[in-house]
Amino acid sequence: HYTALMSPLRPGVVAGEVDLLIQSLGLGVGSSVLDVGCGDGAHCVGLGVRGVAVTGLDASPVQLMRASQAAQSAGVPLELVSGDMRQPPLEGSFDAIVCIGGTLGMYTDEDDRIALQHMRDRLVPGGRVMLHVLNRDYIVGRLPARSWWQGQGCLVLDEAQMFAPTSRVHVHRTVVFETGKQFEHNIALRLYGLTELVHMCAQVGLRVLEYSGSRHTRGRFYGATSSEIWLVAQRFDG
Repeated sequence: HYTALMSPLRPGVVAGEVDLLIQSLGLGVGSSVLDVGCGDGAHCVGLGVRGVAVTGLDASPVQLMRASQAAQSAGVPLELVSGDMRQPPLEGSFDAIVCIGGTLGMYTDEDDRIALQHMRDRLVPGGRVMLHVLNRDYIVGRLPARSWWQGQGCLVLDEAQMFAPTSRVHVHRTVVFETGKQFEHNIALRLYGLTELVHMCAQVGLRVLEYSGSRHTRGRFYGATSSEIWLVAQRFDG
């Protein structure tokens, strides 16, 4: 039901995020970028249109198919790789790597560290990575919560609560379509605070350069009042 849950405002959001990626990562025409957890390829296509050479990695064949179709429609060359971010079947190095949209946090803490280590190792010396997660310190004060929202041809109920010992948010999602069909999903995501992300970067050999609380406020972070964390880190050796 992925497409039914997409906001009609998403194209504008993606365009703003692509601008942030290009500025924060110092990307130009011909820069090589790996998008870890590329999903439907929206950001890959946005970067490709700007002349960036993009490789997308995702574990979902359906999402990779959507990404391929989006790239073809936009006339953008895009390399797509099917694989797990914890054991990425990739060779070569990239000028920059992006891991955005809740990809980091899908697995265990150790899995996330391993995935981040692979990202660091796939960067050229001095290359940069952009990590994007929901800010745990913002979310925790707003849970538990129940929220109804309108999808495309459906109504969605999210019932969310935080399990404090693991910092994982658990969401029970009910999707009711206009046809009367109803589907239920359970989602669990590890949420991170800024301090944890900075520490994990240091563990794998990444030096934090900047962090922001939203795509609109580059370089400014307001603690528990910032809903997101956009963190840029650079590979360093020795």
